[in-house]
Amino acid sequence: MDNLSLVEIIDRTRLVSDVTEPILPVCCPVPGGNLRPGSLIILYASCPNNQGRFRIDLYASNCQHCRSEDGKKSLYDPAERIVALHFNARFGEGKDGSSYVVMNSFHEGKWDQDERSTVFPFQPEQPFCLMILTEEERFRIYVDGGERPHYQFQHRFSIGDIGRIHIEGPNLSVELIEFREPGIDQEQSSPLPSIIQDPSAVTIQPSTVVDDNVARENRDVSDKNENTNIVHSPSIPYFEHNINFGKPCDIIINGMILDPFNKYFVINLANTNGDRDAKKQNIPIHISIRVDQSKIVRNSLINGVWGQEETCLEGTFPLTIGSMFEVFIQNQNESVSISINGQLCCQYKHRHDPKTIDTIEINGSVRLDSIRYRFN
Repeated sequence: MDNLSLVEIIDRTRLVSDVTEPILPVCCPVPGGNLRPGSLIILYASCPNNQGRFRIDLYASNCQHCRSEDGKKSLYDPAERIVALHFNARFGEGKDGSSYVVMNSFHEGKWDQDERSTVFPFQPEQPFCLMILTEEERFRIYVDGGERPHYQFQHRFSIGDIGRIHIEGPNLSVELIEFREPGIDQEQSSPLPSIIQDPSAVTIQPSTVVDDNVARENRDVSDKNENTNIVHSPSIPYFEHNINFGKPCDIIINGMILDPFNKYFVINLANTNGDRDAKKQNIPIHISIRVDQSKIVRNSLINGVWGQEETCLEGTFPLTIGSMFEVFIQNQNESVSISINGQLCCQYKHRHDPKTIDTIEINGSVRLDSIRYRFN
């Protein structure tokens, strides 16, 4: 492909699947099960401001958002996590306030040697088109077209094992993800993305092919499900009153542990009758995630009196200061289970009638990217 222009490369591909306006974080399978030379992933997106980060991860394993068909069981094993390509755009995080891109891979529980570039074509409030082209030896990454890639990353893992893409970031809004595959004549190919023909503008192409598997995998991050609500970039402290919290439901919280960490990250499932300023008498579920102590403390406040704390964990403590997280809380009739980044951490039996829960409160040294509520 070295002798072909980007236009010629795309002109020899066909659109096999797309995902329209996904809610972040989005995680979906690569159509066909894996990448191959000539596979092309195209992301149409924009950055609302010049703060924060966004990331694109190509997984050669399940990721933390992989769940069973009913959505209740995690398929993620942290010990087997393999990120074949980690692309991380960081706004204003250089020592001089500059922006840069980090590329890396992850396996055997640790990050490998990163590669950094000060080439940074992303601008606040401006749409962009990012393309990841898979070749036999490397990934080539283009932003808003051009004849030469903005970034290149040599393969560290077999591309035949790469089967999922994960995209997240508070500073990212995604309009469309396209998956294109090679091996088709020009007369049969789908129209080229307009950004290649005219780099001065990004036009979102209409959805023409929808892969059922991608749509099914993406159901957990779509707000089109009538039983699912989502809140984007909520502020801290966070307060939400909803009488449905007293019924069996799932609460999925995505964000980042801040540095410095000032002693606590608290999630309360409480009874407030909608009054956020009233002194609480009943907090059926109190979860205090203490990253500096590697503890998850559970307790209940009943009639103004705290009970006995529970701190035992199933496995190791999964968080560090500065890390991204997904806290998955399943509130059932008899107990609550708490998983972090796909790892079941603990279960807590109800000490007070869960039907009295009508509020969730979140506070502490965290940045919240999204909160999803799934009512069963």
